[in-house]
Amino acid sequence: MSPSRRRFIPPLDAWIALGLTALVLALYLRTLAPSVLRIFDDCLEFQLVCPTLGIAHPTGYPLYTLLGYACSRLIPVGDAAYRVNVLSALTAALTAGLVYLSVVAGLRLVRPDGVWAGRISGLVAGGTLAASATFWEYSTVAEVYTLNALFLAAMAFLLVRWAVVRDRSTLFWAALCFGLSLTHHRTMLLLAPVFLLFIVALDWRALFQDLGRRLLAIVLPLLLYLYIPWRGLSTTSLDGQYQNTVPGFVQWTLGLYSAWWQRVESPAELGANLAAYRDLVMMDFTIVGVALALVGFLWLLWQIRPGSLSHTRRVAVKDENLSQTAAAPAAPNCGSGEPQFATRSHLRSRAGVGALALLLGLSYAGLTLFSVVYRGIGGFPAFFFIAPHVFLAMLVGIGVYASARPIALLLDRRQTADGRRRSAVCRRLLPVAYCLLFLLLPMFLITTNLPTHDMSHDTAVRDAGCDVMSQPLEPDAAIVGILGETTLVRYFQETHGLRPDLHPIPADSEEARLAAVTEQLAAGRAVYLTRPLPGAAGRWYLSSAGPLIRVRTQPEVAPPPTMSVRCDLEVANGVRFLGYDLAALNDGTEGPLPVESGKRLRVTLYWYPTRPITDDLLVFVHVLDAAGHRLGQDDAPPVRAAYPSSAWRPGEVVADTHDVRVLPGAPPGAYRLRVGWETPDGRALDVVVGSDVVGEFPVRRPTQPPSVADAQATIAHPIHVEFGDVVLLGHDLEPVTVRPGEPVSFATLWQARTAPGADYGLMIHLRDDSGTTHGTFFLPLSPDYPTSRWVAGEIVREHITFAVSPDLYPHVYMVELSVGVPDSAPSRTEWIQDITVSP
Repeated sequence: MSPSRRRFIPPLDAWIALGLTALVLALYLRTLAPSVLRIFDDCLEFQLVCPTLGIAHPTGYPLYTLLGYACSRLIPVGDAAYRVNVLSALTAALTAGLVYLSVVAGLRLVRPDGVWAGRISGLVAGGTLAASATFWEYSTVAEVYTLNALFLAAMAFLLVRWAVVRDRSTLFWAALCFGLSLTHHRTMLLLAPVFLLFIVALDWRALFQDLGRRLLAIVLPLLLYLYIPWRGLSTTSLDGQYQNTVPGFVQWTLGLYSAWWQRVESPAELGANLAAYRDLVMMDFTIVGVALALVGFLWLLWQIRPGSLSHTRRVAVKDENLSQTAAAPAAPNCGSGEPQFATRSHLRSRAGVGALALLLGLSYAGLTLFSVVYRGIGGFPAFFFIAPHVFLAMLVGIGVYASARPIALLLDRRQTADGRRRSAVCRRLLPVAYCLLFLLLPMFLITTNLPTHDMSHDTAVRDAGCDVMSQPLEPDAAIVGILGETTLVRYFQETHGLRPDLHPIPADSEEARLAAVTEQLAAGRAVYLTRPLPGAAGRWYLSSAGPLIRVRTQPEVAPPPTMSVRCDLEVANGVRFLGYDLAALNDGTEGPLPVESGKRLRVTLYWYPTRPITDDLLVFVHVLDAAGHRLGQDDAPPVRAAYPSSAWRPGEVVADTHDVRVLPGAPPGAYRLRVGWETPDGRALDVVVGSDVVGEFPVRRPTQPPSVADAQATIAHPIHVEFGDVVLLGHDLEPVTVRPGEPVSFATLWQARTAPGADYGLMIHLRDDSGTTHGTFFLPLSPDYPTSRWVAGEIVREHITFAVSPDLYPHVYMVELSVGVPDSAPSRTEWIQDITVSP
């Protein structure tokens, strides 16, 4: 084998690809989901199936399952779900590296000059794919799509490598890669004709060389499917549908258990999918990336024209193995210190370039067409477009290189005054500098997508599962819910060893859940529901048990002896309020008070109906500060919306749980709890005789401040205005109309950039459109929680109230804020809203 063939991937390119892979992997690990992330998709299924060697949904995904199992055993950090998530991050990062190599190899197939421009173009391609929203989203959770993308990128790279090197071993590895991909995701079959056309376009005889070895390389990996019947000897799928028989195995691996191919059925549905894809591709690549991909594809087609490659200097040399011609080495690479590779003349012909255009263009078009006409179970299948976007990213890289070619040609043709060409350094560096500008595209995508795709702090689903498993459920109790919810219970049972005595029973339809509850109650088990079940309220007695719903055949006639606060107050609509329990959900599970600002307060109310209730009423639970401002609420039907008040029987005790989030930024201190009833149209009823405030509880500073985006989501007008040590993050002042002398009240959201170290005040200015100030009010910025107690990064919510001057004439005034210490000039004044003073 010649040195040029052995070194098709130069060491520098290999190191660049490795560096890109490492950077992308670091980004994904930084934003990786820390545990289970979602309930109602395949993500949770793989996080349970992989570490326990289970059987995934059709087609079984044996390769992914085994790789996930290896990750769950070899990665030394995180829980089982996190370790399977790492598999997605790793395969996605490797995909980005292979996209880089594919673009560099493809450009060398077209033109051997401008190596550094080609390398930068490859970096743009790999980085753009890695930073695109959809690819990033599925790179931080346990899903199959990034491994499929890795196979697609590997096939593209191997085929382009073969096009240049023309050795038989490369096609063997391509065949093996294709066979392995079939043990993972069958969409690879759609590209089999494209891959064959690519090979035929260059050398049809190569299809029949070592045909037996290549067919064996495709077929042997399919033996991995034997994993399914092997595991079927001791387990089944999570939904219990897999039958470990020959027909069952065939149906499972071919996907015949479900209608996996569901195409759109109307032009309107197709149009909706096309519109959704238009928005998706613009979100993933922006208009710049789409334009570059189009330029890259058109440039490849332009290179096919006669004479476009005639400038390349070729000489005939003899190849010992293939007896073909090759081009002589060209000039050294732009200062890389590496010799240019010899390229065979027939591969520098129109056929070689046309084959590359066919490979990328048809692969993208075929996969996109399939995804557009596919009807996803949950709607538009955005994740299916990860596959075609691999090839679109490659076209983006080629487009970067192609758009730099006019610069190189222009510099080549222009001559200096003495008749000599411009400096070689200038001719080489300007196209490289131009290509470097397009690295801004992946950097822009990273900046844009990082806030929405950083899953590293998303523990909501993990906390929900821990909450369920920490409840004091009776031994051998049954938990009935839909498949995703019971899978979450099984995950904690089988990977964390929690409550192995419980019986999670999946039942997706309401009829199946009613039947399961009836069966379990008849067996003498305690039964809990994960969600409301129509028909259950009229047949059994229901009550809350933390996040679950307890089902009983007999009513509870007394509150639990552990009830912390007893009230026994008369309620106007025929219900007595017996008392309540409070717990803090600071880490997702019930714990002692105080509750952290931004976390949830669990309130369990105990009701005792004294007569039948004819209306279905709503229960409201409000969190109030000392001034009566609302900093948290939960308005919902009782018992997790599962047991309407009209179904209550006189004489039973109904436990009714509500989880109230204390708004982010609520200052530490004592807060009041208000409980009441209201009609479905929002009309509040007289609740507790004498008062609707039933108790107090403490709130403390959070151990970890909420994200700015999370806090701003709870305020009407998020902004970012810096006032020295503090930043105004938002307010809820609306353009109200007030009379002279009336108060104006609104909430503000602040963050300490550094520990202020002083007690700041807030100055409110009312200015007319001429800039004249008609009133300045100086108030403490945080009277009950002075800024001198704030710590760096802390977010604080404060209500501001000021009274409009009685002698202020009717007009529209600008409300402006400034911050400072008393007797000092403010650093800046910021407008936040207009208000109208009426006569």
